[in-house]
Amino acid sequence: LSKTDDNKITLLGYMSVNMKMSGGEKIKSENGRSIDDALLEKGYKLNPTTHDRYMEDYNSNRASEVSPDELNITNASEYPTAVVLSRNSGEGNDQSKAKADGTETVDEMGDRTGLTPTQTELELLEYASENFDKVVVLINASNAMELGFLKDGGNYTDPYTGTKYDLSNVGAAIWVGGVGNQGCMAVVDIMYGDVNPSGH
Repeated sequence: LSKTDDNKITLLGYMSVNMKMSGGEKIKSENGRSIDDALLEKGYKLNPTTHDRYMEDYNSNRASEVSPDELNITNASEYPTAVVLSRNSGEGNDQSKAKADGTETVDEMGDRTGLTPTQTELELLEYASENFDKVVVLINASNAMELGFLKDGGNYTDPYTGTKYDLSNVGAAIWVGGVGNQGCMAVVDIMYGDVNPSGH
């Protein structure tokens, strides 16, 4: 993402305010920083339409993802965006067919597992691709995920529903793993090119 004079950004994805540290801890209750906290601390301005809704849900212990229609975003063009896909898994906590974002049942999931993006997440990604000039995806998971949409871009077909999505404007993805309580501070630096995660 490019820095601008006003340094605005829209966060999409409920877990942007509660990214996974490693296990099931709530990052804000562990004196940690989720990506919203890190961005604010580094002087960036968050789109209040999405951030306020996600914080309201977080404070009310509502943990389900919200569709673009429910978010009522009216000022998308002012901001670039980061879409957060988050999964919690580990020993004794595998991603089953009823565990995509913690709300679906086996019947609702069909053949989809928690290793795949949910339909709501795909809708968020398509909304971001269609309405924002720059889109970055943050993969907040300690496990592998099915991310074929990154390869197929503008011609992605959900293998579980046959629905086609235009995700051609997704420009980058960063696998951030479990962020611990301070890792998001480094994630922000990577997003804006202050550091280059070269792998050394």
